[in-house]
Amino acid sequence: MPMDPRRSSSFDRLKAVAHGLKQEANVKRSLTVARRRQQYMLPRLPEVPGYEFAFVYRPAEHVSGDFCDIIELGAGRYGILIGDVTGHGMEAGIVMGAARKALQIYARSADTPCTALTWANDDLRRDLDRQTFLTVGYAVLDSARGSLQYVRAGHNHPLLFGPGKDEWQEVKAAGTSIGVTKGEHFSGLLQEVTVSLLPGQTFLQFTDGIVEAHDRAGNEFGVERFIEYLQQHHDTRSPLAHMIEGLPGAIEKFTKGADQEDDITALAVRRVS
Repeated sequence: MPMDPRRSSSFDRLKAVAHGLKQEANVKRSLTVARRRQQYMLPRLPEVPGYEFAFVYRPAEHVSGDFCDIIELGAGRYGILIGDVTGHGMEAGIVMGAARKALQIYARSADTPCTALTWANDDLRRDLDRQTFLTVGYAVLDSARGSLQYVRAGHNHPLLFGPGKDEWQEVKAAGTSIGVTKGEHFSGLLQEVTVSLLPGQTFLQFTDGIVEAHDRAGNEFGVERFIEYLQQHHDTRSPLAHMIEGLPGAIEKFTKGADQEDDITALAVRRVS
């Protein structure tokens, strides 16, 4: 007996729904695995006498375009790296993984932070389309001297806090994003600065997901609120992690339930007083 066409049509629709649900489940599994991989890539904080390290990392989606790392360079030197790929989600996460690995390799080979970013730019730019670029902040800590060599590729200016609660400044350095231009033009735009990290001072790098977080009315958390939070929580008697890891809670309190639209990452080092 031939199948009723109406039953056949219903059966085909059910098959299509089942196929769609299976694909959705596969995508969710893939995103969960990708998120787990990114969590595994988070920095292992080194134990360096006289210094504290801390970071916070909060993706907006399963997969993040932000990254941060602490790279042991030998002879008491540590590369302190933060980056932000345009956008977020799976595409940004793929670029993030490649960028992080390239920067790790070049950081260990280069004699200066400027050289490391120049080599990374020449490598990565070939694989980036015209809509994709990344901002990077990179500092090399010399733990014996208490100094930082810092360079930035279009990233937010880092902040230097302390030793007093109300003492702070932006660390200004010129530089354009990775993927925008190439070769000597890129390196010629980079400015390397040296920061003396005094006892009780904290050097803080962060991504724009912090200052650009906004509430339902469109008001941004902004740099001023960010600095106010840091001033309130900068206490050298408390672990650095208390100040850094409390940031997402402060942002959530301000946004009052508005969706997190960008990844949130901050990475800091403090010289112990």
